[in-house]
Amino acid sequence: MNKLLFVATAILLIIPGLLFSQTAANRAVLQTFSAEKDADFTNQKNIATQYALRNNIPLTIQTGTTFMELMQVDADGQLYYYTTHNANSAKTTSTNKVHPAAGFGFALDGAGMTVHEWDAGAVLANHQEYSGRVTQVDNAYSTHYHATHVAGTMIASGVQSAAKGMAPAAHLNAYDWNNDESEMAAAGANGALVSNHSYGYANGWSWNGSSWVWYGDPTISTTEDYSFGFYDSQAQDWDFIAHNAPYYLIVKSAGNDRGDGPTGGTYPQDGPYDCIGNAGVAKNILTVGAVNDITSGYSQPSDVVMSSFSSWGPADDGRVKPDIVANGVSLYSSDDGGNSSYATLSGTSMSSPSATGSLILLQQHYQAMHGTGNLMKAATLKALVIHTADEAGPDPGPDYMFGWGLLNTYKATQKITESNSLDVINEYNLTNGSTYTRTVQASGDGPLVVTIVWTDVPGTPVAQQLDPPDPMIVNDLDLRVTRNSSTWYPWKLNPNNPSAAATRAGKNYVDNVENLIIDNPIAGQSYTIVVDHAGVLSGGSQPFSMIVSGITQQPTAPPVVDFYTPNTTVFAGADVQFTDLSTQFPNTWSWTFQGALPATSAQRNPIAVFNTPGTYDVSLTASNALGSDTETKIGYITVVEMPITYCTSSGNNSSSEWISQTQFNDFSNPSGAAGYTDFTNLVLNWEPGETINFTLTPGFGWFTYTEYWRIWIDYNKDGDFVDNGELVFTSAGSKQPVSGSFVVPTTATGTTRMRVTMKYNGAPDPCGTFNYGEVEDYSVHFVAPPLSATIDLPEGWSGFSLPFEPEQTTIDDMFGAAANNIIILQNYNSIYWPAMQINTFTGWDAATAGQLKMAQSHQLTLQGTASSRTLTFDAGWNYLPVTSLCNVNLTELLTPVMDKVVMVKSIGDILVFWPDASVYTLQVLQPGKAYFVNFDMPVSITFPECPAKSLKTQILAPDTPQRWPIVSPTAVSHTIRVDASVVDGLEPGDILGAFTTSGQCAGAVTLTGSADALVLWGDDAATTAKEGFAVDETITFRHYAAATGQEQTCEVVFDEMFPQKHPHFIANGMSAINAIDFITTINAGKATSISVSPNPSSGVFNIQNLNGNETVEVSRLDGTTITTLLPQATSCKLDLSRQAAGIYLLKITSERSFQAIKIIIR
Repeated sequence: MNKLLFVATAILLIIPGLLFSQTAANRAVLQTFSAEKDADFTNQKNIATQYALRNNIPLTIQTGTTFMELMQVDADGQLYYYTTHNANSAKTTSTNKVHPAAGFGFALDGAGMTVHEWDAGAVLANHQEYSGRVTQVDNAYSTHYHATHVAGTMIASGVQSAAKGMAPAAHLNAYDWNNDESEMAAAGANGALVSNHSYGYANGWSWNGSSWVWYGDPTISTTEDYSFGFYDSQAQDWDFIAHNAPYYLIVKSAGNDRGDGPTGGTYPQDGPYDCIGNAGVAKNILTVGAVNDITSGYSQPSDVVMSSFSSWGPADDGRVKPDIVANGVSLYSSDDGGNSSYATLSGTSMSSPSATGSLILLQQHYQAMHGTGNLMKAATLKALVIHTADEAGPDPGPDYMFGWGLLNTYKATQKITESNSLDVINEYNLTNGSTYTRTVQASGDGPLVVTIVWTDVPGTPVAQQLDPPDPMIVNDLDLRVTRNSSTWYPWKLNPNNPSAAATRAGKNYVDNVENLIIDNPIAGQSYTIVVDHAGVLSGGSQPFSMIVSGITQQPTAPPVVDFYTPNTTVFAGADVQFTDLSTQFPNTWSWTFQGALPATSAQRNPIAVFNTPGTYDVSLTASNALGSDTETKIGYITVVEMPITYCTSSGNNSSSEWISQTQFNDFSNPSGAAGYTDFTNLVLNWEPGETINFTLTPGFGWFTYTEYWRIWIDYNKDGDFVDNGELVFTSAGSKQPVSGSFVVPTTATGTTRMRVTMKYNGAPDPCGTFNYGEVEDYSVHFVAPPLSATIDLPEGWSGFSLPFEPEQTTIDDMFGAAANNIIILQNYNSIYWPAMQINTFTGWDAATAGQLKMAQSHQLTLQGTASSRTLTFDAGWNYLPVTSLCNVNLTELLTPVMDKVVMVKSIGDILVFWPDASVYTLQVLQPGKAYFVNFDMPVSITFPECPAKSLKTQILAPDTPQRWPIVSPTAVSHTIRVDASVVDGLEPGDILGAFTTSGQCAGAVTLTGSADALVLWGDDAATTAKEGFAVDETITFRHYAAATGQEQTCEVVFDEMFPQKHPHFIANGMSAINAIDFITTINAGKATSISVSPNPSSGVFNIQNLNGNETVEVSRLDGTTITTLLPQATSCKLDLSRQAAGIYLLKITSERSFQAIKIIIR
């Protein structure tokens, strides 16, 4: 008698986004097969139903753990029931390591992928774990706990973390098990990738809820149900579907028959070996057994403990079954008792979907690495899973208990990644009479492992009998590896001694899976992989897939760089692992991550952390012995704020009472009856510190009831309402509207959630359900009133910054009428120079600072919003803005980084904060101004909170001595420490001045008796006249003694511990005077009356009145030398016509004189 298969109406499925499909011929074959099985199933199901009704036979059987449904009955009255295979899965199979945010460099969740499920009934599609991601394709209407549980194991999102599925963002196409083969063929024809089947025929002994029933055929055997291990028409049909849909891998539970049956019954108990039946022994599917949970993850074979029920192989011809194992004991998953119901079940019904959900992640990763539409064939996917499985069982290699081992999704995912740099995953086609060879080089880092799998032509079942040994293989491929005279063969098992260890002494003639291991290959030696075949190949050729491990390859050209990460859009603070995809086997890597920590890495596949929302570039340079290549991906990583998820809360019954209206100040919202209403699309705008008056009105049906009210606001935006101050109102019981008020904290910022709850007869909590009442959620946005500042911009040079983010960000809009008085505004990156029609500023924010020169003073009034109080600085000189509306104590601000501070100095003023020199004339930072700051390493500083909302500054003139006329302060200065208490000849009250070679006083200080700063002004780049020191110009010092009124020229000795040790002006120079010598007669030579004409000119100048012994040097205003001449005559011609228009400095130096003249090229 034949165990016939059932089918149903075919529904053709289209999976969007997948570019591959079966060939037209295969599609036609599958569609024809589907139609035939549809008619066959309908006929067989009708016959079985009528037979059962006439003979009082149950159509379904439900026990505590198993569900059975009658499918067919044969001519001898033999009943054939489908039965479910029931009895921290992701950790057991290492699938958790490839999920987003797992910290292992992957972010696979099944998004954009579809899995298929056939099971005992419909899936509860609205369950909270996967609502919106399930399509019940066959329109089955009766939900089933088993189908719902299996669905959750595959795709549950993790609303309850213990129930999270393997592919928590995947879509599910669900069917009940009626008409499964017809529907499977149709799905395969239309692009199905993986499907789960956690059921099979009831074979051998089965418990019907009250007694054991034996489903074997005693006319064939009284010791064993012959269906165990027997390749029947169902196995043939499933192989037929798989063979004609080469990208479709069918995943089936092995069954739970081992040990079934009564003690001392008419027939022996099932198993332990040879108790997998029907489609479970098909060649082209993946059969999954069940093991216990491994909560800490796999580390050694003994960790994998067999369940008490999982069915064992072999197939009757000796093939390895099951193929792999996964967790199937005590799986917690969704249940159809309600949209938030869960249950714990055990069985290979649970291990199979653990595998199925994991397999779709492997296809997702493969497609991400190779491009949309590029997917693995089913044989490749099966080979990958077997190749990377963790060793299990008492002996190395496969066995009939654990198959090829424990599924390891993480290792399989790593293998896919490795395939981008090493040729380790391939799909080939062996033609009749040919031999495939490939020579590889062993890496020596572990065994050399080769796995081949092929989707074989369906076998031909033999006559029904017990344990026929006839091989069901049709196209028998053979794998071996050779080196010199040595040959290695794949594993094989002995079905006549099923508990014996696997051997590898010769060819495997029965399996369409062959796995070969060379335990200790010699590093650097060549090994040849050989695949040929026995007999004649049916169809003239046989595609096969190959996975290889333990090899290395040598480059033949420089690398071609590429890289990848699946998580290009991440939440702030997320780890992002990057995978090198470069070809030609690079051996060094140099990564640069904009906006991340670390900013660089030399690892091949590094992890970087992106903490701040924004868009960032990533660059990789990879090198090998033949060269290097660089790839930069602009805007590759997008970082967004972490979303906030709130607990649910609702009233179960709102027909008698509900929230009728809420009013907050001028906001009013009437509403109807509901247990919960989401009004977060309505945004209430409040100011920090504002008083909120409210009225809450209940609505009632026929009667009024006592209601209790509460309002919560999640001020700190952490996703809950339990922090101090977040319960802003609570009321006693009342049947009337309630009113009150609360004050918004002054620190409230951003947008958050407000929850209003009304509950009958008792105070509500912020979370959970209750019998009567309603919950409403609103969005609240805290809008601080605009900050304002009135800033006095002095004539001449000063530092400029803003204490907030301005409403207008362009220079012209921000300065308004004041822009007409700007001579120049610049910093290290940009310049605004109206006279030269230059503006390279793209905008201005609170983190920007610069040096400003005004033609005349002006008052600037601006508005804006609060800015970040934390700023970062590079080592060396920086502009320091003041991001506060309050004066800031400089010592307090810098205390956390004081050991890294070199100097802070004002711009256009003589105030200095110089710890190493003990000079602290600058004590307070003023809003609206900017300063120069020098750190010896990168730092971050945070300005203190400031309660002020507005600012008005005033111009304070620098406190400079009046002994000599001093040039106007500029933005370029050299600071010299002078301490009258340690330098002989200097007394408090004395004045020390610094003079240019032309006699201009460009800096002076009145001594106080402690450390003072003599600030020397450099030449003003924005003027044509030379005012102040040129770069490298000699400094001459004069001393005025306050006690005697005597003025003398003096020479100074500089402290060797400070950067500048010689009397020459340096921009941002830092010097200190150790000693001073007074000179009674002045003997500082001056240049003759040298003339330069024409000035300005188009670039050619005539220099007159030279002595003949001078050096003539032309430099830019930043000190960069352009050219140097030695005229050795009383006149010379200077040709600068190739230089850009602008102002340059002409330095004329002789042994006893120095003269600097500004020249202008039009």
